[in-house]
Amino acid sequence: MKFANLIKVSAEKDGGHNVEYLMRQIDAYTFEFGINRFGAAPVFSKRPMTLWERTYQRKIGEGYADRTPLLTEDTGPKYAEIKDVSVRALWEDLTAVARKVLDDTYSDRIETFTAAVAAQARTLITTLHSAGTVESFNDTLLSLFAVMPRKMQDVSTYLAADRSDFPGIIERENDLLDVIEGQIRIRETHPEPEQTILDSLGLSIRPCTDAENESIRKHLREKSRAVFRRGFRVKNKSTEERFWNFVEDGGYEKEDIRFLYHGSKNENMVGLLTEGPSINPDAVRTAAMFGSAMIYTADSSDKSLGYTSLRHSFWAHGTADKAYMLVYKVVYNNQIDIYKWEKYLSTMCAEKMRGHDALFCHKGKMLRNNEIVLPYEAQLTVQYLLELAV
Repeated sequence: MKFANLIKVSAEKDGGHNVEYLMRQIDAYTFEFGINRFGAAPVFSKRPMTLWERTYQRKIGEGYADRTPLLTEDTGPKYAEIKDVSVRALWEDLTAVARKVLDDTYSDRIETFTAAVAAQARTLITTLHSAGTVESFNDTLLSLFAVMPRKMQDVSTYLAADRSDFPGIIERENDLLDVIEGQIRIRETHPEPEQTILDSLGLSIRPCTDAENESIRKHLREKSRAVFRRGFRVKNKSTEERFWNFVEDGGYEKEDIRFLYHGSKNENMVGLLTEGPSINPDAVRTAAMFGSAMIYTADSSDKSLGYTSLRHSFWAHGTADKAYMLVYKVVYNNQIDIYKWEKYLSTMCAEKMRGHDALFCHKGKMLRNNEIVLPYEAQLTVQYLLELAV
């Protein structure tokens, strides 16, 4: 049966267009068509199949783009149930938060997003970096919205008004695509019989013992201790192996291994647990003092608390009653000590570290808390997931 999914996204003074046009063959003689705006349910009408091509070409002539080759309907693999009730509830919570962010943002259901859609979106986001004018930037952004349709009443509010808007918009699009790619990876796993989703992803998660929770609590700063509820011991088979290979290849000793904190929004947790923190040289992070191509950790839990989704979090402006923070196992022994911020630090990366394996950015006039910034993904692996609540 024939099917076509067409979309038109444009920005005009009246709010612009953000319209989806669907065509679906019913039988050998008839097809139905429907139009909807920013995710509303379409109302379908019927036409004879002899008018299919004429209808399709008219819509293309009106400026609609055909998304049909990018779409699929995939409910994903079937997994065995996670046996531990608290771990099962945790995983359901983390995935539900990620899905809600996507459902609130995009017109399409997450099941229709494919690796091809994500790859095309990633290419367009990369193109945004090289945009020379506001017009070319917004043209690329409109193309991105056509690939991954949004729930937008006024398209113009999602576009750049001037060049100062570029970094924030690129960061917004990168963050959303990171969440989508995490969901696609989960859907594209191929579990063995009786495997849970965690088994398939190479993850081991269990509730912390009373002794472990007490030890975690003792190391937390005052604000974090007040909202700490419980911990989960996490082991990612892939990042754990990568970490120990890095330790061995670098000749590190036991005393070079530390445990540091990392805060992030709830919707990012599935990706961080399954893939670990990633370094994307093309990413833009508006609050990245020491460059986007680095991984940020802290020795103060209260510092990382500010980046979580917890209500009133300082940097993330969180609104959630429950949030999460990670404890990473980290290795370094040849740090550069930074006491004063200088402009060259805003573009730091592994290549510029010249053999050093960390920036230790000391608290003082520059920062309220220490920040330990790492140039290599292999330098850390997840140890604990901390559940926080107000």
